[in-house]
Amino acid sequence: FAEILYPTIVDSIFVGSLAEQAQLKRGDQIVKINNIATKSFADFYQTMSTMKDSSFVLGIYRDNKYIELNAHCDENSKLGFVVLSPRDLFESVRIDYNLISCIPAGCRSGFNTLKGYVSDFKYVFSKEGVKQMGSFGTIGSMFAPTWNWYIFWYMTALLAVILAFMNILPIPALDGGHILFLLYEIIFRRKPSEKVLYYAQLAGMTLLMLLFALAISNDINRL
Repeated sequence: FAEILYPTIVDSIFVGSLAEQAQLKRGDQIVKINNIATKSFADFYQTMSTMKDSSFVLGIYRDNKYIELNAHCDENSKLGFVVLSPRDLFESVRIDYNLISCIPAGCRSGFNTLKGYVSDFKYVFSKEGVKQMGSFGTIGSMFAPTWNWYIFWYMTALLAVILAFMNILPIPALDGGHILFLLYEIIFRRKPSEKVLYYAQLAGMTLLMLLFALAISNDINRL
């Protein structure tokens, strides 16, 4: 639901492509298609998708000068060039922590991760959110294909944070459900009946098993 916005800057051009015929060059920044402004690559991509096998005017910046080029794309809305990666546009910074400074940094990272996960939890109840649910297959795909200690411990901590949050949800059969019944007992000064507890636990387990079945089916569909 979110992505980095970055400009459309030409990195390389395929030999004999329509981009080469349009005289695009490495370093050109495309800012307009006809009269439609394309401030980011997302804008460029969306606008180009409507230009199948058609001619148009590209507004670009080359050496800090604005020029316009006549261009034509193929039936797949392609010109034939590679966009400069965001990795090459944005400067990366490495911060090294010692044994003492890593503790508050880790706490901040953990709280920020939990905050982001809780704020994004509402998407689980959307149509796209349901499709994104997964089980063991999805969890396995989150790890790097080659061994990386940082990614391993990061994903381990992330899963621990997610499980901790899920466990306190007010669903019977989870700790959050037990807390809910304890609060009921504190407020009304009496325990819920055994029958209520039984059916609540049954409903909670049924809900969890249905969610688990849905997650597994999503994994199978992805495979």
